[in-house]
Amino acid sequence: MIAADKTSTPPDLTILSLGAGVQSTTMLLMSLYGELPPVDHAIFADTQDEPQEVYAHLERLKAECEKYGLPFHHVTAGSLSDSVFGPKRKGRFMVPFFQRNEDGTPGLGKRQCTADYKLTPITQKERELCGVGPRQRMKSTVERWIGITVDEIHRMKPSRIAWERNRWPLVEMRMNRNDCHKWLEARGWTAAKSACVYCPFHSNAEWRRLKAIPSEWARVIEIDRKLNERGEFLHKTLRPIDEANIGDDSAQLNLWGNECEGMCGV
Repeated sequence: MIAADKTSTPPDLTILSLGAGVQSTTMLLMSLYGELPPVDHAIFADTQDEPQEVYAHLERLKAECEKYGLPFHHVTAGSLSDSVFGPKRKGRFMVPFFQRNEDGTPGLGKRQCTADYKLTPITQKERELCGVGPRQRMKSTVERWIGITVDEIHRMKPSRIAWERNRWPLVEMRMNRNDCHKWLEARGWTAAKSACVYCPFHSNAEWRRLKAIPSEWARVIEIDRKLNERGEFLHKTLRPIDEANIGDDSAQLNLWGNECEGMCGV
């Protein structure tokens, strides 16, 4: 039985939240290949700022879903980077970029990107699939599968929506991230971490990986320079990303424990 955050009563609809990273890719393929129960739909929420390799991987996953007859939905709330540099809505914050605290120490801005660009578009699609309009009362129940493994149990969070419950199949199977890599490799698949190219939660190793891809690094530098002009940074050292010491893995804390409320990068 797969772990759920609420009652075990069968839902009206089962949704797989696809981040296109290692864990959610494993979870999706396991369901398609019969190692997990089937789901009704797979949904990918697009910030429009993922690395190009993620979009290429996503196309392969979409083809696999079509092959096995699983409805795949690509939803978006628009370009996150456009919102980052556009007028901010009152009381809303976008991405938790680094900034200097009053005492001079590095601090993180508040985060709203996950809720606005991941959770909300998926929830809206769930309501649509249940035939419910924007202001109509939801009478159906939805079960949302999320690709979290046992080494990231701290990222498991119950749904805040009354008609929805979260489930974590890979946790119930006692799988860790390395297990997912091995499972994928044995079946001819690979998957990178899925996150916006300018995500401040990147490790130095991830920054180095992006730097090795000229087109992606150019995007990173462009975003960072715009941020620097308003006192925000991509790197914890509060230095421009092209000047920061990304070769030293001790120079940046591992922030993935706070990563995107359990939604990005899986």
